[in-house]
Amino acid sequence: MMCNHFEQGNDLNEFLFNISANLLSDIIFLLGFFLIAWLIFYFTKRQKLFKFFSIKDSRRLNVYLSRLFIQRGGAIGVTGQPASYQGISIVYNEAMYANKFRDNFNYLSPSLSDKPGLLSKILFSDVLVRTVVSVTTPEEIDYTTSLITLGSPTYNVVSREVQSNSQNQVQFANNGTTVNIQGLQPMNNLTYGFIQRIHDSQNGRSTFYTAGLAEIGTVGAANFLATNWVLLYKKFKGDSNFIIVIDFDQTNINKWSIIAENSW
Repeated sequence: MMCNHFEQGNDLNEFLFNISANLLSDIIFLLGFFLIAWLIFYFTKRQKLFKFFSIKDSRRLNVYLSRLFIQRGGAIGVTGQPASYQGISIVYNEAMYANKFRDNFNYLSPSLSDKPGLLSKILFSDVLVRTVVSVTTPEEIDYTTSLITLGSPTYNVVSREVQSNSQNQVQFANNGTTVNIQGLQPMNNLTYGFIQRIHDSQNGRSTFYTAGLAEIGTVGAANFLATNWVLLYKKFKGDSNFIIVIDFDQTNINKWSIIAENSW
């Protein structure tokens, strides 16, 4: 009988030891992770990311999408037939690629999904990235932080307001069928997209304008800005204004060539 109690005591001690060891292991991992994250924050490209998008102080970024209004009978269903839907809609690919901006700020290290329990659910984010359907009036635009606007002025009030900025160098013309950029020939290639940054040094924020004559140009420009911002950071030092025109492959927007660029 005493031997049985002794064995049970050993089992309990071993059980408690295993729990303590696992808990200590998780604590050490978390401490190590936070140390690595801190080092990444200060000694890698994260500071450059904040500087490029001019959000070091605000820690907020607004991404404005095109706003489409579908009239009754103007929508096409999955069967290819006209549908009765009527109301506000967005461009699916714009919304999908806009999420890439959030990904830039939400992940400080490789995924923890392979870790057990609580560690697999930890998500680190110190920047608020809001994806917003275009406002309907200029007064609704949030100018308290940097913003990115996708699409032409036809479907995005924010893009229209950017074109009224005195520093702007791009205009959609001929009912949206041509893009005029200072110093370049009129642009009417459907695979072209552009990225323009106008920096407001007085208020410490930037406005990014990404668009094209067709969806491929707009989403291509947005994707390029989100995934190749380091290239732009190196090309356009400091807080200079710039515009860059890119030609995207029709079947793969990750294949591109730069057509023209300018800074001022």
